[in-house]
Amino acid sequence: MSANFLNTSGYCQGCDFHTYFAEGPDFVPVPVFGFPHVVTAVHEGPSKTWLIANTVTTDAKPTLQGGWGMLLVSHVPFPNVPHPVAEPAKLAVVILVSSAAPQLAVEGVTGERKPLLSEIYGFYGLNLDCSEAPWFLGGSVDINVNSVRTSPTLSDFLQAIFGALRAWLTAAIFGTAIKVGFKDIFDKMWASLSSALFRNIFTWLAAFAYPWADPIAWFFKQIARRLQGLSPSPLLQ
Repeated sequence: MSANFLNTSGYCQGCDFHTYFAEGPDFVPVPVFGFPHVVTAVHEGPSKTWLIANTVTTDAKPTLQGGWGMLLVSHVPFPNVPHPVAEPAKLAVVILVSSAAPQLAVEGVTGERKPLLSEIYGFYGLNLDCSEAPWFLGGSVDINVNSVRTSPTLSDFLQAIFGALRAWLTAAIFGTAIKVGFKDIFDKMWASLSSALFRNIFTWLAAFAYPWADPIAWFFKQIARRLQGLSPSPLLQ
């Protein structure tokens, strides 16, 4: 089963679930948890640029390393009657801390000393998005047309699953911890958005400073390393 490598020419579209402020009686904002939002982003837009392998290209476009993700992802709530003040303010914060990240990296093919990302099948892949945790998971379909392909191994798929699980656990832990003591429904919504910001900070710390800054990522990485011997990863095709 072959899959395209990811480069900066791709894009994604999907659905995330966030709190939505509808307009209630007497201009009172009414929060609706888990409201669907259409998300759209392009690989060439705002992203974790430090995980782009600019010296390794496919179809003349830089390739993307494991851990890369799109940032400042566009969110559009499904048609409804939004509160004219609370909803735009909330949506701005959602976009500020948003992300959409492919999870499948091919350990046997590296670019600038890190594994490169690939789609799951052909030019189709899946991203883990930024929905409010721990009860909602968002995702998007990733599309990247590319003439350079590989065949992800069982080990690669297992590591991708562990990576997605790690992201969910991190979101759940931070979301739960920050919400402790918050009883007001609006406070809980802002606490959930704050947890997303803290998750991003820990991701950056783990990338730039100390690997143990994200202990959950470190734990699953140890498991993933032991899975690499299950099957060899292929070379570029």
